[in-house]
Amino acid sequence: MGFFAAKPATKDRTFKPADAKGGNAIVAKKTALVCIEYQNEFTTEGGKLNGAVKECMDSTGMLQKTVDLAETVRTAGGKVFHVPIMFKADATDNPNKGLGILAGCAKDSLFTEKTWNSELCKEMEPKKGDVTIVGKKGLDAFPGTDLEAKLLEHKIETVMLCGFLTNCCVESTMRTACEKGFNVVTVTDCCATTSLDGHKAATEGTFGMFSVSKTAQEATELIARYVMTTDGRVILRDHASPAKSPEEATETIAPPPAVEAPRNLAFVFAKPHANTPQMQELIKKKFDEKGISIVSEGEIDGATIDTNKFIDQHYYAIASKATLVTPDKLNVPADKFLATFGEEWETVKSEERVFNALDIQQKLGWDQATLDAKWNETNVDNKTRVKFGGGFYCGKMDVDGKSYYTFNAFFMTMRGKFTQPTESIHYYVVQYSPDKLSWADFRGEVLGPTNPADAPKDSLRGMLHADWEKLGLKAAPNTGDNGVHASASPFEGLAERTNWLSSTYKITEDPFGKMLIEAGLTEETIAAWSVDPQVTLVKGEPKKGSLFDALEDMNVSECLAKCVELNAAQSVEIS
Repeated sequence: MGFFAAKPATKDRTFKPADAKGGNAIVAKKTALVCIEYQNEFTTEGGKLNGAVKECMDSTGMLQKTVDLAETVRTAGGKVFHVPIMFKADATDNPNKGLGILAGCAKDSLFTEKTWNSELCKEMEPKKGDVTIVGKKGLDAFPGTDLEAKLLEHKIETVMLCGFLTNCCVESTMRTACEKGFNVVTVTDCCATTSLDGHKAATEGTFGMFSVSKTAQEATELIARYVMTTDGRVILRDHASPAKSPEEATETIAPPPAVEAPRNLAFVFAKPHANTPQMQELIKKKFDEKGISIVSEGEIDGATIDTNKFIDQHYYAIASKATLVTPDKLNVPADKFLATFGEEWETVKSEERVFNALDIQQKLGWDQATLDAKWNETNVDNKTRVKFGGGFYCGKMDVDGKSYYTFNAFFMTMRGKFTQPTESIHYYVVQYSPDKLSWADFRGEVLGPTNPADAPKDSLRGMLHADWEKLGLKAAPNTGDNGVHASASPFEGLAERTNWLSSTYKITEDPFGKMLIEAGLTEETIAAWSVDPQVTLVKGEPKKGSLFDALEDMNVSECLAKCVELNAAQSVEIS
């Protein structure tokens, strides 16, 4: 989808905005390694420009790295494109021979056609199946060449760029490929230019504005990570059956017996009201029964939780709506508000009858106990409370014949339950095979639903509901104090580990964090997503929703693929 018929390069974008490929998973069969100007003039002793680029080439070993990466791309089922530049001996085909670097090409008779200098170097001689682009005369590899037509012919979505010069032809081509809607990757240590400073300025500066920068090693790992099934789905290569060729690898998606699928990794803790020795023993027993292994466990006391604001970050989506953000900045679904409360959202805002939990206390002169009591009177059944998304609740409160609305008023009391000096949580980092236990069953059957009264009898919350006194609790559990918390998805698990255990787990070191980065997400995006922002759910459509909700109950591979899809759906804003 999204391909136009093959045609020569034009000023038009290759892909319509809704079909642009930036941020997509890198699938080998849809990837071309575009090797720019690996010609003797640059690469080989005796070339007129070899001395100028040799220091930069040697500093990274770019030539051999390109050779190795090209072989990886071929083996994985991708395409290797060779893009030489060459001119007639009299330079009459030089498109701008009176200006800049093209003037130098004309003056010094560089890349003259039918000479050794313009030939591709022996290390990068085209192999069977490779594509050689013709017509490059200028800096950008698109104008006047058949590059765009060949990319379309081979159904290429990801353009992986390398070659000479880093800050000239590679960067020019990168910018155009980005504008045309391709997914663009630049392989930083497979490029070279005339100075180390110039190379650094491009790879650490402008490259990030128009592409995703990767090293050769990172690109090698990416190109081998995904395959496309015969029905067009993108899956992890570990989930494709062994095969003799990349084409055969897409015929079936049954996991091979010798390769274990990535494991689900979650963060679990016993809440303060249920953090008793008996409950800890029950949790371990249940995990053992279900084949859930404990990677690590420990205790975090209330003072530490308070000082480090662990609970505020953990419940950021809730906390921000209760105290940090004013209602006019919230993404309230007006249709759902009207259906629940019988009032228009814009009307309520204009009449100043909606506040966050902190502000409504000040407006109405309520203390915390009064607010708690008023909030507890709201409920879904009588349409005085509604859930808009993950951790996003709105309640209606009638005062002196006037209806007021607030959000997440329960948070401050909830926070206090975690931060008292005498309280603590007991945490577990756990992992298990998704082939044996799905994430949905981990939450629904092992933990049980949010309300312990509705939980299966053999789930943790179900057993807590039945035997809370024997388990050492001071009061019966309820929807808020339901004994145990667990991550709702692999992404939430990552967010929670890097919050509660920040000294041990970093995004770049966490197992799922590494998978996301290898799949093309940036550390900055992952950090921003860790507080459950509203994101564009479908590329090209205006509707937004909770990131956490979009990933809920997915196993690790499905969650990873969905994160890649959501990342591609987001528009890039440069201020």
